[in-house]
Amino acid sequence: MKTQIIHQYKLPLNIINILALSCNKSIGFGVNNNLENKFVILESGEYQILDYDFPKDKHSNKGALFKTKAGFGCVFDKKVVKYSFSEQRFESYLIDKTPPTDKNNRKMGPLKASVINDDNDLLVLHDDYFYEGTGRFISRLRISSILAKYDPFFFSIPVEGHINIPECCDIEYENKIIFHKNSSRKIRTTDPDETSQLCELKNGNVVTISETSKGFASFSSDKKHLMIKTYQKPYRIEFYFLSGDKDFEIKLTPKKALGDVDKVYLSNFDKYENRLWLCSNADVTETEIIIE
Repeated sequence: MKTQIIHQYKLPLNIINILALSCNKSIGFGVNNNLENKFVILESGEYQILDYDFPKDKHSNKGALFKTKAGFGCVFDKKVVKYSFSEQRFESYLIDKTPPTDKNNRKMGPLKASVINDDNDLLVLHDDYFYEGTGRFISRLRISSILAKYDPFFFSIPVEGHINIPECCDIEYENKIIFHKNSSRKIRTTDPDETSQLCELKNGNVVTISETSKGFASFSSDKKHLMIKTYQKPYRIEFYFLSGDKDFEIKLTPKKALGDVDKVYLSNFDKYENRLWLCSNADVTETEIIIE
């Protein structure tokens, strides 16, 4: 599949999470050189930093973006915020009872979120208590007029045999709960015993839909593909239908896809229809996938 670069962005912050909202607009969540968290809108080659006071705590650099009818939202450790583009303002919802801690009083933090029935009903992926930034727990979060509340059940992605580190990269809801996971003795290696799978959570059990290449994974915000950036050279992004079948792949070349984005450290990306957003640190490249 051919690609061409549309826009390149040099931002005053490092992107932690990006969400494609349309073919020409995305929202980024990141941190600047003063260690301040910021939201940034990227559109048509320009960017805009939104005015928002982020919570000041240990987990303030963790946020799970999701799409809403009016704009976007983000799940934080202790609250949820939604932003309306038409009204140009944020609404906040405190979380009633944050997720449980482990026996050492360590917290899990939100990494990814997906809308279930509407943007008041969310599926949330949280990180591991010990391996911060590594997805491990799946929960459901419901938002009312003033509060947000987690359902009591938190699903822990199980350890399989001698494989002691399951890493869930992303979750999605498309008439069922699906997620991608890597399993290895070490995080993000090319260990021959490592597995990489697209899975469904069904009646509290993990059901494998298909085996995939090993790599960083992200579900596209248009809900059409699971995207995997491979761990091994030659680096590429593979696109799988949500049924598990592989659709196509693109090569990660600087002139046609990456721009200034570092392909080695690329782990943050999204797609909406034929528009791909690739991020590493402060560099974001907007790339068109050319359908032949």
